[in-house]
Amino acid sequence: MLKSTPAKQSGIALISVLLVFALMTVIASEIVSRNYRDLRKTSNVLSTKQADYYALAGEAFARQVLKRDFDQDQKQPAKVDHLGESWALLAGDFTIEHGQITLSVKDLQGLFNVNSLVRSSGAADRSRRVELLELLRSAEADSAIADQLVDWIDVNQTVSAEGAEDRDYGELYLTASQSLAHHSELRMLKSMTATDYRRLNGHLVALPEVKPYNLNTLSAELIRALAPGISDAEVERIRQQQQRGGRESVGEWLSNEASRLSGHRNNLAVKSEYFGILVRTVYDNRLSVLYSVVHRDPADGEMTVIYRQQLES
Repeated sequence: MLKSTPAKQSGIALISVLLVFALMTVIASEIVSRNYRDLRKTSNVLSTKQADYYALAGEAFARQVLKRDFDQDQKQPAKVDHLGESWALLAGDFTIEHGQITLSVKDLQGLFNVNSLVRSSGAADRSRRVELLELLRSAEADSAIADQLVDWIDVNQTVSAEGAEDRDYGELYLTASQSLAHHSELRMLKSMTATDYRRLNGHLVALPEVKPYNLNTLSAELIRALAPGISDAEVERIRQQQQRGGRESVGEWLSNEASRLSGHRNNLAVKSEYFGILVRTVYDNRLSVLYSVVHRDPADGEMTVIYRQQLES
């Protein structure tokens, strides 16, 4: 049997040392890599949370602007809300450390309130149904959505002309039988397609109570829905007057550009209570998008958040 020479033993020892050193290097590298990933993960979480806080700060700022607008209106003979006020002109970017905030406020009483389709008595509001049908026609959406929405909200199981009740949805789900908390629930309707929802999305809102339309902020689509057959030129004149600050009373509107809307006098106003606040925040390359619906009390201007929604983009 051959004996190992001192040179061979030294070679084996050297290889063993190199293997141990390589193993320790790999382990150390993995520890450093994991620590780096953990630090980055923690940093991203903190940056995302900071972006969320900045978004909340943006909402708080918008609420302060709305409250200040209310306080200023109390000093004026005509208390109106229009597109020339500070809250409506907030759209723009605000620079913050390591990022920016984009803020906008929208008068929600210039949109169609889907919960107005059914009265508190439980009966369908025919005039509001006609308005929605006109809006659906203008958006080239399925007209059956109107009756299906009525059936979705009302408490009975009587199927409207083009509606759908529990049995029409099979085992998927049941109708809500109550007001919508958010207009995105429309996606549950039997005939609602993704295309129709995208077409309608910017014109609908789900408010907890029925309020009149604000003529100073009423959207062009709602103007057409309220006055079928109105010409584009007439709509444009209304929109131009809105951009100039609207008018101080419903009567002024109906005596001038909006005379075609006279039949809706009882559902029109020049003052609003409900507003939508959209805040888009970028902080340290992390994005936070917050949408809030707020109510401004007409008595004292107190601001109440109805709900907040974190959007994906």
